[in-house]
Amino acid sequence: MPYFITDKSPDCSGWATIKEDGEVLGCHENKQDAVDHMVAISIAEDMPPGGERNSQANEVIIVDIDGTLLSGSRGIQKNIDYVNLLYPDYYIYIVTGRPASDERETIKQLTDAGVRFNDIQFNEDMSVSTAEYKKQTAADTLTDNPVKLAIDNDADRILFTWYRNQRPENNYSK
Repeated sequence: MPYFITDKSPDCSGWATIKEDGEVLGCHENKQDAVDHMVAISIAEDMPPGGERNSQANEVIIVDIDGTLLSGSRGIQKNIDYVNLLYPDYYIYIVTGRPASDERETIKQLTDAGVRFNDIQFNEDMSVSTAEYKKQTAADTLTDNPVKLAIDNDADRILFTWYRNQRPENNYSK
């Protein structure tokens, strides 16, 4: 489970180190102490730190990786710039069809490319098609938070499908 820091936790007067679900692991007087705590826990659990969480954002932006943020292992700068522009105001949720076994390498590629995001979800059941996996993940997200935008290089096939299924009033013919 990735660990994050935030200055928006109702349980702390300063900065907090938190789990992905928002559970507070420690309160800190300053940001650096929270960062140090997050990094120490992440190293102990052999995973990359999650970074600063924008817990004020209640609207979600779902973003794909392949062909959208990255081409191979290289960043697609215009798309990265756009996502980074949205980051301060929205919860950036990367949903990828990549297998969970690629997590460490993928997070490094995204970090090296300068992508700012709050969370990432990998396909843990590779027997499910990428389109079906993304559709179900997006539908699950909609039950908890409003999805403002979904960014994918194959939006017609994947994202409009789940959007129409979740919002029948938007079911239109192309």
